[in-house]
Amino acid sequence: EQLELGERGGQHVTIVSRPLPTDAFAPSADKLFFSVAKVAKSMARAVVLTGMGNDGAQGVKALLAAGAEVWVESQETAVVFGMPEAAISNGPVTRVLPLYALGPELAQAIQISRGSGNHPAFKPKK
Repeated sequence: EQLELGERGGQHVTIVSRPLPTDAFAPSADKLFFSVAKVAKSMARAVVLTGMGNDGAQGVKALLAAGAEVWVESQETAVVFGMPEAAISNGPVTRVLPLYALGPELAQAIQISRGSGNHPAFKPKK
């Protein structure tokens, strides 16, 4: 099955569909990321975790072009670094962190942006 973000009646909705014969991957990170970039634009935060191949890399480009944040698992903890490496090679991703730090850092970033009233308000640590 494929998962995408859509919009109906001004509300964000998830759309689950059967893969097309032309889909290279199912489920496809690229398909999901393209839909998020189109609908949520700069309000989005995407996370790329361990995975084989380059699925998601083109979607990361679309997300970054839309002003979204893209967080990526570092090589240090990725079992297979293919997808994270492809994401990093497609643009200046927001953060590259080991798996054990991704969850807490992302939760903190979301809490900061919600508290400020501005989105996205999180400024990446240097």
